[in-house]
Amino acid sequence: MPETMKKKKHITKWLLGLSLSYILGSTFVVTFGWVPTDSMENTIKAKSLIAIDEMSYGALLPRRVSEIAFIKNVFYLLPINLLEYDLCHSWGRIRMPGLRKPRRGDIIVFESPEDTRLILCKRVIAVSGDTLDIRGGKCFVNGVEQTFTSSVIPTSERDTVLKAHFPYATRWDKHNYGPIIIPTDQDNPLYFVMGDNRASSRDSRAWGYVDFKKIRGRIIGSIGLRRIF
Repeated sequence: MPETMKKKKHITKWLLGLSLSYILGSTFVVTFGWVPTDSMENTIKAKSLIAIDEMSYGALLPRRVSEIAFIKNVFYLLPINLLEYDLCHSWGRIRMPGLRKPRRGDIIVFESPEDTRLILCKRVIAVSGDTLDIRGGKCFVNGVEQTFTSSVIPTSERDTVLKAHFPYATRWDKHNYGPIIIPTDQDNPLYFVMGDNRASSRDSRAWGYVDFKKIRGRIIGSIGLRRIF
């Protein structure tokens, strides 16, 4: 076999191995995304690159071809009728075994309860079975005041004009909310989440709970990319 053919074969194997490693790593270990808004400032700046841990809660397997790592990055180049066909067909959501469930304080990545096409990131404030009460911007879970990192931007008295819309029969606002009991569901735990920029975040105070089936993973790191946008 000519030397050039051997080199091409070696390069092909190397590229295939690299692609496979990327697909498996992005599906089962860590994937990356970016945060376009300021709802998590100052913990995560707007336009930051984030690293998402896929293992802790159990990796969610792709539901369709266009959700497979690497393929999803170039899928838009395919004929539009194939993309539309793929979006209309799903083989269901399957989660691999995980190490643990989300905990209070975790910053999670999940499908928006309002629009499943959107992926959001917020901090877990309370879990199934907890009683949450927010008074004067301070969060109490089961009667215990919660402490957060100094990067959290709390609400103030002027934010009482920002009304909460969940539950719909209440007159709560973003500065005073609850008490509310997070329902218990053994098969599909529920979570109450909020953005760290408390007044500028649309979260559980607006649309309710996040169920475990919609959670993609947890954020384990971020890099501010503001300067290059």
